[in-house]
Amino acid sequence: MMEAAALLENYLTVWDNLFNRGNLKKNKTLLVHGGTSGIGITALQLAKKFGAHVITTIGSYKKYIFYKKIGIDLVINYKKNDFLKKIKTNNKKNI
Repeated sequence: MMEAAALLENYLTVWDNLFNRGNLKKNKTLLVHGGTSGIGITALQLAKKFGAHVITTIGSYKKYIFYKKIGIDLVINYKKNDFLKKIKTNNKKNI
C-alpha cells in the first residue's frame, strides 16, 4: 500500500505543478535539471506525452543514453556543455 500511495503522490505532484500551476501546454518547452529523480523522470515523461518539447540536464553518458532511449528531445551533459548556450542554439523555434 505504501508503494502504491507513493506512486500516486509522485504523479499528482507533477501534474499539479506542470499543468495546473505551470500551465504547460502542447508545443511549449520544459527544462528539468537533475531529471533522474522520480519526480524528474515523471515530469519529463508526462510533458512529452502531452506534446511539450522536453529538455533535461545530466552528468554522465549512461544517463544520456537512457534519456535518448525514452525520447527526451534534448539531453545536455552539464559537465561538458553550457546548458543555456546549448538550449538557445538548438531550440530557437521552441523557446
